[in-house]
Amino acid sequence: MQKDHTEESVIHCGESWDRWRRRRSRWSCWRLLCRICSCSSTTNYNGNSEGTETVTSTVGAATVTETVTATKTVVSTKTITSTATAPATPTEWKPKLEPAEITVLSSPDCADYLKYAAEEFMKLYPQVKVEVVPLSWEALYPKILSDLQSKTGAYDVFTIDVMTLGSVVEAGAASFDKIMKENPDIVDPNLDIADFEPTYFGYGSVWAGEIYGFPVYPNHMFLYYRKDYFEDPKIKDQFKAKTGKPLKVPETWEECIEVAKFFTRDYNPDSPTEFGIALMFPTTHTMMYNVLNWIGPIRQSPTGISKYGKLDLYYGDYCTEDGKVWFANEDGARAVKLIQDLLPYSPDPFGSDYGETIAQFSAGTTAMCPQWSVPYGDFVKALAGGDLMKARDIIGVEMIPGIVDQGQLVRKPVSGGWALGINGAISDAEMRAAFVFAEFATSKEMDLIHWTKFVMPPARMSNWEKPEAKEVLSPALFETYAKSMRSLSYRPRIPQEPEMERIGNPMWQDIIAGRKPLMDGLEELASEWQKLVDQFKHPEK
Repeated sequence: MQKDHTEESVIHCGESWDRWRRRRSRWSCWRLLCRICSCSSTTNYNGNSEGTETVTSTVGAATVTETVTATKTVVSTKTITSTATAPATPTEWKPKLEPAEITVLSSPDCADYLKYAAEEFMKLYPQVKVEVVPLSWEALYPKILSDLQSKTGAYDVFTIDVMTLGSVVEAGAASFDKIMKENPDIVDPNLDIADFEPTYFGYGSVWAGEIYGFPVYPNHMFLYYRKDYFEDPKIKDQFKAKTGKPLKVPETWEECIEVAKFFTRDYNPDSPTEFGIALMFPTTHTMMYNVLNWIGPIRQSPTGISKYGKLDLYYGDYCTEDGKVWFANEDGARAVKLIQDLLPYSPDPFGSDYGETIAQFSAGTTAMCPQWSVPYGDFVKALAGGDLMKARDIIGVEMIPGIVDQGQLVRKPVSGGWALGINGAISDAEMRAAFVFAEFATSKEMDLIHWTKFVMPPARMSNWEKPEAKEVLSPALFETYAKSMRSLSYRPRIPQEPEMERIGNPMWQDIIAGRKPLMDGLEELASEWQKLVDQFKHPEK
């Protein structure tokens, strides 16, 4: 077996999985704050030093090894401490809050859950009124930045898309450390920060060693597929007759191209679906994250690490370890060509976005669909009449495909998810109420509820261990989520990210659609992005 080069893919942003596990075992439940400190140990999926979890499988004619490794962190030197003291009787804890009205600005996928959380919160604190305002991502992000920058305080709490953390911090988000230090009486003794999934917490809630949010839910993309078709003996025989290979869920993008073609009726009149795969490459923020499903495995492959260095979560997969945009070369061209080869087997890939691809798979138009976790509920309603048990035989869930490099299967689905942040320009009464609501909405109990009721994956490690978390929806969904949680690709989270999107989204579409020569387009995009990345002052270098 060849050496797993991804063991060396360290990330600057927080603290290692191994160290968090050790802390979790020794900290009491009322310990208020965690430290984000330097670490360089190699850890595996189970949190053990110097190890990896390997999975051997056959891809095409070759046997390859897939390695799932924990995210590692180094270089961070700041320490977070607190002078707050927990109450002596945690079970009786209920902070005193003044009457207040708080408004929560929410992404669409968080809105239903946050409305539920607000209703439950107001039962405990009737003197606090909580209003949840859902907005589309395109409207949400500019609204948050505008309100923070103007310091009007129109919105008290907001959902933070993980890669926008640097932008909202720079614009004026409140430091949770400062809130906790100045208001120790509102810090829940059962907060247990060490229970948050550490990689996601470090990526989506911590900036330059300081906490700016609590995780609502970590997320990443999956490959949904029609399990009933993939396991149908007649369809399997047809695929074998056409390709000479057994039909299986694709593990690589090359395999995905072949399978998608088979399930596209223009190329196979006997296909049960009109198209093979639902793709989305619009000129919205979707473009920025979706391309990483192809870029990420190349960047984080053994060859990619040797060329471009260790991964830094401030820069993400589009950059080298030292902040250079790398993809204007044969590796970037390879990623684009893999995307282009899939386009004929997808309905309207440039006109489709999040909602359109969900609708396409829900309607039975496609056999496969790369998507996030929340749409699983839509798929169950549409394809199984809302019957969760029936859905297990119809809807399959697997990791996003990847590439084979040096005999290793490398799959890096793009990461995502949301945290709750607080406006730094609101009154003390609103700040206190907002913080207690953020604690409540991200508590262990509510974390389990948003998974079992709203298909939003748990951010709390303790909930991963509970049988109801694994069984209530789909064991395949949960197992795939847990397996791939620490084998992800990442967007940049620097303050310049919004401008990178504005420039990059239409340029990516022109490149993928072939409206620009491939290498010319990649070079132009890399040059424009490099100007923006160069403006960023790395807090740990």
